[in-house]
Amino acid sequence: MDKGGDCRRDKYLKKAGISPEKFIEIKEKFSKDENWESETVCWKSLSYCCMRFDHTCFLRDSALKEKYPKKKLDDALEEYFSKKKKLAEVLMESARKQKS
Repeated sequence: MDKGGDCRRDKYLKKAGISPEKFIEIKEKFSKDENWESETVCWKSLSYCCMRFDHTCFLRDSALKEKYPKKKLDDALEEYFSKKKKLAEVLMESARKQKS
């Protein structure tokens, strides 16, 4: 599975020094570690979901409600954005290691 489609992802990954395969590996590991696998969302993982603030994604939000049933959606989104930041840090660390 491509898990990136026809987006600018590969161009930016190349610039960062991360292969698309490494990118997927990192996201898959993160997804397993954080229990972010979900049949509800595209590519079966919240780690691939969009972080846009300007619109809601009913698939992502439904998955968050399933993953965090005791939280209000706003609190689940806060958790989501916090973990997405953590994922970005893992990706950046991988890029730094690749460049050294």
